[in-house]
Amino acid sequence: MASPCRMWRITAPRQDRTLKACHKVLEAARSHPQLLERLTQSRKLPIAQLAELSGVSRKTLERHRTYLVAILLAYTNGYEIIRGHLCQISPGKEGTV
Repeated sequence: MASPCRMWRITAPRQDRTLKACHKVLEAARSHPQLLERLTQSRKLPIAQLAELSGVSRKTLERHRTYLVAILLAYTNGYEIIRGHLCQISPGKEGTV
């Protein structure tokens, strides 16, 4: 049986710059809980608001939509183990994503 990440083709961005941009989006979403609530209720990623708050282009958000949804859901639904792993791989900030 294939893992859920492979089933949904969820992969982390390969370029450091893109990975940092995705983590900027995560920080922006975590600082505005209403966006995370909107994501869980509507099941749609609020791209316009995330692009405005984080300063990351819409094109980057569109390209990495599945990765962003996965990491945002990991922070909203109590996945402590996954969240701990994300904190370890976070660029720059040790222990905080």
